[in-house]
Amino acid sequence: AGQTPDVPKTSVNTAAFKHIVPVFQPKINAASGTVYGAEALMRVVLEDGSTQSPQDHIDRLVAAGELGEASLTFLDAVIKEMKVWQSVGFAPIISINLPAPLFEDAELMSYFISAVKHSGLPAGQFTFELTEAALPSDVTVLLESMTRVRIAGLGLALDDYGTGMANYDILRLCPFSELKIDRSV
Repeated sequence: AGQTPDVPKTSVNTAAFKHIVPVFQPKINAASGTVYGAEALMRVVLEDGSTQSPQDHIDRLVAAGELGEASLTFLDAVIKEMKVWQSVGFAPIISINLPAPLFEDAELMSYFISAVKHSGLPAGQFTFELTEAALPSDVTVLLESMTRVRIAGLGLALDDYGTGMANYDILRLCPFSELKIDRSV
């Protein structure tokens, strides 16, 4: 298992972050009641020790050019947890929500794919999720990024289907391995 590749660094900590940590929400098989995976949720630990969803910070991170670095930090933390679980014989599939702007940056998506490849964990244990309401406007770039993710062996999920603008053509063109239908549908 190698190291995560070097990526241009920016200082996420200067944005009042002490840490970016994953919190795991189990995925349970309805028929058997067993845990088969988890969704990794990003949480920001603030200077005062409190935690919160990063949603309040996403726009600021995008404006500061720090969203990629924050998301890579999160992915690294998820990989560390997955390795601990693997060492005790538990190898769940982990879904990781990635903000839509990341799919619009082919170079950054290469860093994500490379981090998974260098982790020493099977690519099939990872699913990158994109929320339907946040689909990027450039379908060509979106398709390129998604195709690269799938070719690398990772899963790809469309989260919260029914809350945004995805239509049949998007579903037909995009190489999703999983479709998560929103409760409101």
